[in-house]
Amino acid sequence: FGHAGGFTIKVTGKGGHGSWPHECIDPIAVSHQIYGGLQQIVSRRLHETAARVLSVCTIQSGPQVKSNIIPDECTMTGTLRSDREEVIAEMARLVEQISKQIAEANDAVAEVTTRYGDAVHNTPEAIPFALNAGAKILGADKVKEDLMPHLGGEDFTEYITRVPGAYVFAGIATPETKGKF
Repeated sequence: FGHAGGFTIKVTGKGGHGSWPHECIDPIAVSHQIYGGLQQIVSRRLHETAARVLSVCTIQSGPQVKSNIIPDECTMTGTLRSDREEVIAEMARLVEQISKQIAEANDAVAEVTTRYGDAVHNTPEAIPFALNAGAKILGADKVKEDLMPHLGGEDFTEYITRVPGAYVFAGIATPETKGKF
């Protein structure tokens, strides 16, 4: 598993009545521009062979019962993933830079927090141990080593820093049932 983390971007503008948008600094409109800028990070700012994901997962602003009021704030949250620490660090830096610069260009303010953790790195000697244990239980034809990088987040890295180990995927899917559950 790679490095997983996330971000929160709080855009503060100046709210007001929806019929007078020229007197406001619309944080939703600014957040929309930031959203577009964030999408450029993965597609245009990182090396094409870097495994990476940036997803905006929530956007929240204003009270649901006031459809005619431009709010003061809009908050976006999302996830960052990469198989390399230098890539996720660069993604975090760009999230902050792009958000703050777009907000500033619109006379708004963006408060940005990013975070990410360590990747899971199996202990080399634990890999054959896990493969052999699985083969004894299931048969060698049912066990395989997965060499593909995965961008899921996992706390298992905390265990591996203390004792040797290997992350194991276990399941009951067959080629006929895969994807049906």
